[in-house]
Amino acid sequence: MLDLVPFGQMTVDIEPAHQVGSLMAVPVTGGHIEGDRLKGKVVGVGNDFIRVQDGVGSLNVAFCIETEDSAKIFVSYIGKLHLKDVVTAALAAKKSTEFSDTYWVVSLKFETADDKYKWLEGIVVLGQGRLRDGAVNYALYELVAS
Repeated sequence: MLDLVPFGQMTVDIEPAHQVGSLMAVPVTGGHIEGDRLKGKVVGVGNDFIRVQDGVGSLNVAFCIETEDSAKIFVSYIGKLHLKDVVTAALAAKKSTEFSDTYWVVSLKFETADDKYKWLEGIVVLGQGRLRDGAVNYALYELVAS
């Protein structure tokens, strides 16, 4: 049996996309992750590459976070986003959407050299996305076998 256990929230600040055919390159310029076991902020610049086909975006995102105790963690995730009109309109206007507005699901992967956070490399974290005033916001859940 698999259970979803709340892991936290993640906000990813983005800039307007650069479109090249069916590929969108979206700069990740900031953000943060906050939960009981992990708190940190996005450092540097990352990218959100979205390949769109038949109204479905295949997401491939990567950036680094720095924890409150200065550990560096590489975060990457893949996922699917159904680009309904409500989402594209909210993106253009830097407005908000709700989790129920579309299918937006991601699977996160963590990599770090810091022993304190190595446990992250051995878990599965899933997220459900929405927009919040032009930023991407995810509710995160750890997938746990029971």
